[in-house]
Amino acid sequence: MKVSIVGAGNAGVFTALYYAWYGKNLNLEVDLIYNPEILPERVGQATLLDPPKILWNALGFNWYNNNINATMKSGILYEGWGQVNDKVFHAFPADGMAMHYCPWEMQKHVLDSGVFKVVEGEVDDINSIDSDLIFDCRGKPDDYSEYEELINPINACILGKPKWNVSEAFWSRHVATPDGWTFVIPTHPQSPSHDYCVGYCYNSNITSKEDAQSNFSEMFDVQVKHHVNFKNYVAKNAVVDDRIVLNGNRLFFLDPLESSSTQT
Repeated sequence: MKVSIVGAGNAGVFTALYYAWYGKNLNLEVDLIYNPEILPERVGQATLLDPPKILWNALGFNWYNNNINATMKSGILYEGWGQVNDKVFHAFPADGMAMHYCPWEMQKHVLDSGVFKVVEGEVDDINSIDSDLIFDCRGKPDDYSEYEELINPINACILGKPKWNVSEAFWSRHVATPDGWTFVIPTHPQSPSHDYCVGYCYNSNITSKEDAQSNFSEMFDVQVKHHVNFKNYVAKNAVVDDRIVLNGNRLFFLDPLESSSTQT
């Protein structure tokens, strides 16, 4: 049986790694096709507990030989959300550890691993791929006619580079703000995602970009790097023609309050 993954973002590399590892005794042929000119997501990512396990099992990842500049994630810290407790910590089990990582570094690490076949090239017609099962991980769609809009209080984000050492924390932070919330993903300064690891999330239909940026700068010591607007959506059909499975941003996008999207 042949399994093909198209796209090498977060969804693509983890899907390929998953099938290559768990299908190694099932006579699966796994390949990943991607366009190297399309860069992965720039924002720092985070996981729950399972992704580090498969990185350890399939690639031998460990925290000493950490060539992807990942940082440990022991839980999720919510700040300013309640009237009883200003901070609430969602702790992970003490015998496990999740991670924060840079998509660029993770992509290179997985693609260079050699545990599945990597093919560089642009896929114009995904139906033309000769595989039994195809995962479409090509990112957000160009046409939303086959998608339903999801309700989410935010649709925009300002990304910033922190002027303090965020990598000292072993948890992701999610801070309530007057306009929505802000995430802080602990990222090593040498990682490409360090420039985009703090994000001020807001609703552009309610708050202007100028007001959001002003509030962001007042509350956090950051250098503003990028503005992002986005849709929240889900595909009407996750499986096409019983052979093509949508995954990652090709399947849905809902900006999460907590950083656990890789797990999803």
